[in-house]
Order: sequence, then C-alpha cells, then structure tokens
Amino acid sequence: MREGKFLKPALFGAIVLASTLAAHGADRIFECKDAKGKTTFTNVPCEGQALKPGALEDSAYKSPYGEWLGQIQFKETTALGAAAHAVSPLTLKIEAGGRLTGASNETGCKALGVAAPNVTPYLLSLDVTVSECRDQGFSGHYNGTLALYPAQRIAQLYLISIPRIGQTRVATHDLTGTMRR
Repeated sequence: MREGKFLKPALFGAIVLASTLAAHGADRIFECKDAKGKTTFTNVPCEGQALKPGALEDSAYKSPYGEWLGQIQFKETTALGAAAHAVSPLTLKIEAGGRLTGASNETGCKALGVAAPNVTPYLLSLDVTVSECRDQGFSGHYNGTLALYPAQRIAQLYLISIPRIGQTRVATHDLTGTMRR
C-alpha cells in the first residue's frame, strides 16, 4: 500500500477534529494567548493546541469568560410579595478584560457591565446595568455573580437590584438561572 492512497495520521486527526467542530459549532470556547500574552476566545482550537478525546467537551467549561446562554427568571418582589415575573432566554458575553454585554429578545432587556475575578477562578463578581426592558421595572442596576461548575457543565447566574431611592413602591428585582455554552 502506498502512502498516497491513505491519509497521513496528522491529516486524519485534523479532519476528525474539523468534523467534530462542525457538528458542535460555536458552543465550544477555546481560550488562546498570542505571543504578547493577549487572550482571545474562539470556537476553534488555538494554534498548536492538541486535543485529547473528551477535551473538546471539557474545554468549554474551564473558564467563566466567553458566551453563555440560558433560561433566566426575571422576578420582582415587593413588600406584598411577588409582582412581575418572566422566564426568558438570555445571552451573556463576558470578555477576558471584564466587559460584559447581553440581551434577552423576549423581554427586550439589554445588559452592559463589568465582570471581575472573585475568590476562585470559577467565580466572577458582576456589576451590570440592565436597560430597554419592556417591563421598565427590570431596567436598573444589578450586582451579583456568575459561578461556573465545570463538572456539571453549567454556570449559575445570580443578579439582584438595589431598590432605587425615591421609588413610590419599593421593590427588588432579581435575575437568576442556569447557563450553558
């Protein structure tokens, strides 16, 4: 048998990897560093990165940075109990530099803020302004966390608003839910 009739092992591995990536698409995130130490996130392996079986699945949950999607509960609570309530998909993107952006098409809400490392590499402190919500009660300033659980392949989002001074009706708003890649 001639070598030309069969794929070389390295080429075969690249084809298998490419087909795996095509099957899984952008739901996998790779954290890459260039020669200057700048970190970028991509859905394809970094240059020179060797993947082990199963590494493709696990790599998406090694860092809380990147893009997240989940069904999030938007909840308003007043002194009289629960008031407004919605469950809607939310997409969040957290850049390595700390910039956070996001949107929920069903509620109309847009998110802009910052994420900062917390006590573990799997926990981020979030300071977020939510705006343009169809229910204006959910527009406001939120603080909270994004906690990554690599073994379960999930992240838990918890954001709570601080009641605004001068409101006629004091209410807290929270956004909570499980997010995935």
